[in-house]
Amino acid sequence: MIRTLLAALMFALAAPAAAQPYLFAGGAIASSASQSTAGERQSKIFLLPGAGYRFSRHLTLEAAVFDAGQMLTTSTVALVAPVQNIVTDRRFELSGASASLIGKVPLTESIALTGSASAYRLRGKVSEQDTLYTFGAPSADLGGRSTSGSGTTFGLGAGLSLQVSQAVEVRARLEWINGKDDVFGAGHDLQRLRLMSLSAAYLF
Repeated sequence: MIRTLLAALMFALAAPAAAQPYLFAGGAIASSASQSTAGERQSKIFLLPGAGYRFSRHLTLEAAVFDAGQMLTTSTVALVAPVQNIVTDRRFELSGASASLIGKVPLTESIALTGSASAYRLRGKVSEQDTLYTFGAPSADLGGRSTSGSGTTFGLGAGLSLQVSQAVEVRARLEWINGKDDVFGAGHDLQRLRLMSLSAAYLF
């Protein structure tokens, strides 16, 4: 994947000066799979709007914002097993913004392989709720708490793009985003995040 991106950058440097650059705006339908220190859950499908600048047919700079949905986990601590237990429900929320450099290696006039290197600014929050269960039924609300955090990390991606017309491009991309400590608050780390997206861009 890194070799593909480097090859695309070499193509971009060799592109003819007459190549017309474009501004573009678009959006993606995306799905994420994320893992925290407390567990893992496939998130819901979400929208990912973005915009950018295409320097040539080989090199694009893109910015986007995203909301990766929620990750739900539950843990249980036995007080007097099996009579009483404390159940803690956690809801992890993750959102952020990214800037990506996308290189392309053309396969045909309209189809190209893509490789991307991205910087991500992540914002996370975890909400916890404790409930006392007696003989398997909730008997008392023990209250809740929440923490939040943020951090910067990087991602690498690969995919395909299809130039449908002079003004419309369709892309499919899979991206692996590196984990970040304390992004949900102290002691709550993001271990890894994977994004799959199908996007369309309109070029001006």
